[in-house]
Amino acid sequence: MTFYGLFIFIICFSALICNGLELKKLKKDDTYSEELLIKRLKSEHLLAQFRFVITSDVKSGLDYLLFPRIISEVVTKHHIEEFHMSLTHGSWRLNEWGVPPQPASPSGAELYAWIYGNNTRKSVDERWVSFVNSMNGIFCTSLLDILSTYTAAPQISFSRMGYSNSEVSSEIRYGALSRETIGMMYGLFQTGLSMLLNPIKIYESVFHSMSVHFLHICKDGSVSCGDRRRLELNLNFVSEIDLKSRSLNWSFRSVFGRQLDQKCMVADRDLVLFEIDRKVKMQGHLLQKKNDRVYSVYNISAYSPSDFPLDISAKYNTHLNLPVDDSSTLVTIRSYAAGVDQQSGRLISVLRNGQLVSQRVTYTHVVPWFLRIYYHTISIICRAENVDEGEVLNPKVIRKIFIPGKDRQRPFLLEWDIILPAKSVCEFSWEFDKAFLRVNEYPPDANHGFYIPAPVMSFSAADELWFKNRTVLGNSLVTIYDEILGKETDRSIRMYGEILLILLPVPDFSMPFNVICLVCTAIAMLFGPVHSLTTKIMIPLSEENKDLAPLPPLRRLLVFIYNLVFKQVVMKIWKKSIPKKEKIS
Repeated sequence: MTFYGLFIFIICFSALICNGLELKKLKKDDTYSEELLIKRLKSEHLLAQFRFVITSDVKSGLDYLLFPRIISEVVTKHHIEEFHMSLTHGSWRLNEWGVPPQPASPSGAELYAWIYGNNTRKSVDERWVSFVNSMNGIFCTSLLDILSTYTAAPQISFSRMGYSNSEVSSEIRYGALSRETIGMMYGLFQTGLSMLLNPIKIYESVFHSMSVHFLHICKDGSVSCGDRRRLELNLNFVSEIDLKSRSLNWSFRSVFGRQLDQKCMVADRDLVLFEIDRKVKMQGHLLQKKNDRVYSVYNISAYSPSDFPLDISAKYNTHLNLPVDDSSTLVTIRSYAAGVDQQSGRLISVLRNGQLVSQRVTYTHVVPWFLRIYYHTISIICRAENVDEGEVLNPKVIRKIFIPGKDRQRPFLLEWDIILPAKSVCEFSWEFDKAFLRVNEYPPDANHGFYIPAPVMSFSAADELWFKNRTVLGNSLVTIYDEILGKETDRSIRMYGEILLILLPVPDFSMPFNVICLVCTAIAMLFGPVHSLTTKIMIPLSEENKDLAPLPPLRRLLVFIYNLVFKQVVMKIWKKSIPKKEKIS
């Protein structure tokens, strides 16, 4: 699978919108906004978050102005109420970077949607298959691998972010893939913040994630009605630290390799925000405050054409000084696999709650069918934080859902609603057996192993985590600037563990090759003698003497000449040349 299609969709669509000079007069009730946040993380990495948001009236029908027609046709054809898709390379470092921007996404690909099904599961499954095929074609990915093997229907982990029509039933379908092959794409885009989307800089970053979110909202942005469609194109990436120069200074050119040459003509709001920390040299610019955060806000729409090209920058009072702030995030999840044999294993997820209050979380894991889970081995054990052999705490399990997998039909699904005690570290673990696959089910690099989707932990954040470890403002419905202006956001948070590499029993795929080489070598060595023995006619020896073979005619002629010339003529001459010995009287 590749980022190629989704990357093209994000930057080309935003560029096409901004290039339409006349669309500003024709867009009617459609809205379009661009927002870029730049923030220095506590590990000194630099986070850049792009958000392109389009809203359109549902009643506009086939009159497409700003809203992408292809997305509208897909959701209409497959009866999609809401969908979210992400492609991510790298893992978000919870301890170093804090809570990930919401909605978070796991490494690899993730796609989930609520589908209207006419109260029948069969119709939902059929529409899901068709929808995945459509998304696979639109974004040039390999989402078809999600079908059956990695498709599940979580019940308590995922909730709708937009409006939900209670009069029509809909069901969720969720799928995730763990590996992503990066596809490079070079391009130059003409206007707006999309000009800063440089593939070279993005793909060389430590972490980058691209996502598309479609849902229904009201005109005021609330979710009490579904009068408008909302589509958000999101891109987050974390650039590497400059260890060579140890400089913390940044600019558009240093981060993106480009400058901003032109503003977007149809954007209702076109903002660049920089979250100021204590090390930055303060500049005389518009500042906005939200709690203890201070933002430098650049309204790109207010700049005149003579101000471009625009290269926003920031300078710091100090240089990079490692080690940096090592305070860990209060609530985290980590996953790892145990066991070294190819028959069985054990998977462990460590859920940590470092808050002074207990935290209710929902742990969810979609496990492929070829890892056969033993239900009786599922356990959760909690101990006090920072104590190796502390007192065992009893976590409260409110609800648990376990759906067993079926070979080549559906994965295992685990959903545990748990209350983590305050200042505790909990281990959620289970054992499994590894199934034997058919030969055609192994990937080309079968000996490398199989990647298992990451577990997810979802919860509503308490005050301590919300104000201390939240990385960026905003969520799936509210942009950063909207929250700065006072708009409320919910505290729903999702965190993902690591993807896991599992080694399955693999046949000796080299055996046929070795056999072919051995057989071919043996045939080549034996071919000559065997061919000679099986094709030559066996002629008997001389009847007089079985040990002598008859001489060929030419050789008999040479032997006759030799006997005639050498023995008779030469020998006579040689004998005459020898003097006779005198007799002694």
